[in-house]
Amino acid sequence: MRTLHALGLLLSYPTNELVEVMPELRNVLLAEEFVRAETLTTLEPLFKTVRDVPLLDLQEDYVSLFDRQPGLSLHLFEHVYGESRDRGQALAELSDLYASSGMLVANGETPDYLPAFVEFLGAQPEKEARRLLGEVGHILLLLSQRLEQRQSPYGAVMRALTGLCEPHPEETRVEEASRINPDEAPDLEKSWEEPEAFPSRACGSTLATTDNTRKAKMRG
Repeated sequence: MRTLHALGLLLSYPTNELVEVMPELRNVLLAEEFVRAETLTTLEPLFKTVRDVPLLDLQEDYVSLFDRQPGLSLHLFEHVYGESRDRGQALAELSDLYASSGMLVANGETPDYLPAFVEFLGAQPEKEARRLLGEVGHILLLLSQRLEQRQSPYGAVMRALTGLCEPHPEETRVEEASRINPDEAPDLEKSWEEPEAFPSRACGSTLATTDNTRKAKMRG
């Protein structure tokens, strides 16, 4: 699903290369029609922001949003395990999954980084990609709610991903977690009384691909 590649890139740290490929990402989403028309409309503010806002401002806003607010972290396991020992084991299993698929984790990033997880799913068969995405659908829904509360255009990307989950996450599953202070690291595992958000074959990693490689994927 090239749509997943596009959505993963939309959640990535802004660079000149990403700005240049934005029109292509938009065209992919329009052409494949996996994302509903009304959701595509809500993505337009993000395309406009990336087009019109200076790159340094985009980067500063991105870091302030996702790196400095634990409740908005793009590292999926932080929302499940926090800093517990279980997270280390989950990260190791995740790295093994990527290695078995011939993908590597880029230096300086942990393997549960959401943009890379989504990009990985884009290389999987559609049914499997939707199923694996569904396993983190409750986290995506929570993030979309928190981003929308801040009127962030990135909330639309989370909503688009949520719409691709199978099964679709229920709003009631995150009702309690939504009451958690979004500036505090959430413990969703306790909130939902579930043992884990992923099975042992969970996913997500920063793929060691260049921007040119990613552009080639989008054109393929």
